[in-house]
Amino acid sequence: MQEEFCFSEIAGHFAIDGKYVSCVRYGEGHINDTFKLTVEKDGKEVHYILQRINNRLFTDVEKLMRNIRLVTEFCRKSVVAHGGDPMRECLNVVPTKDGKDYYTDGKNYFRVYIFMHSAVLQIFLRGSMRPSFMKFCPIFTTQKCAMLISCAPWERTCAAERQRYRRRSTG
Repeated sequence: MQEEFCFSEIAGHFAIDGKYVSCVRYGEGHINDTFKLTVEKDGKEVHYILQRINNRLFTDVEKLMRNIRLVTEFCRKSVVAHGGDPMRECLNVVPTKDGKDYYTDGKNYFRVYIFMHSAVLQIFLRGSMRPSFMKFCPIFTTQKCAMLISCAPWERTCAAERQRYRRRSTG
């Protein structure tokens, strides 16, 4: 079902510098609805990614966004420490004007990322998220992983299954 959104109003809740121009569907996501948001600043177009978060799947959006914030902040620090460009090598969440990581209209939840021009992500090159995740795992310590919160129902089910498997294989 295609919903209509007032994108200029939604964008107005985020700390975006520029005048709203347009917002069009971007890509063919299966989980969230993704849009390319365009604003005009100093006579130039500036792009962002606006997503409507599937809150039927991610039932606790606040926990989801806390996890994303933890991972993206860690990624940014790691990229900078290795001499990289965090604007091209990791997601950058754009906060709302009141400092939150997402906006809700009471029914839908939205988040905004800075659009990464000319960025090539391993996920798309390799056709799988696994290579990127495996590269990321060694630098994301167990201590940092322990800070992440389960925010989707299937994660709790998967964790319970892993625990049952461990008990069967050790006992």
